[in-house]
Amino acid sequence: MRVLVCGVKRMYRIAVIEDTPAEILLLRIALDRAELAYELVEFSAGESAIASLAACESLPDLIITDAILPRMSLNELLSGLKEIELVRKVPVIVLSGMDDPELTRAALANGAADYIVKPSDLPGWIAVGHRLKHRLAT
Repeated sequence: MRVLVCGVKRMYRIAVIEDTPAEILLLRIALDRAELAYELVEFSAGESAIASLAACESLPDLIITDAILPRMSLNELLSGLKEIELVRKVPVIVLSGMDDPELTRAALANGAADYIVKPSDLPGWIAVGHRLKHRLAT
């Protein structure tokens, strides 16, 4: 299924906060396989993401972040994003290699819209791509 706006496939703007280039590549493959039209804005650290999003005139449709980032905890990142009035409306998806119920609860309690455990294989990543596409379409 393709999402159409006035006969043209909708282009989604996605901000991704991830410090591992291989994970970004897997995310790109997943989104491509889900046939999602997207522009990925990449940040390797939470501080730079918060600063850029605070100054941004064109907000992303979705923010995807790793749970473990250098120099900033997930709770600090989520709190920093919530301090930006316009960004509060953008869903934040945590995509983490850690299957930790406590971390999941804390992320959701601090404003994350969803917590997805990073898969270990390509079919799992493709399923993540479809899940993200569904999230954007709703």
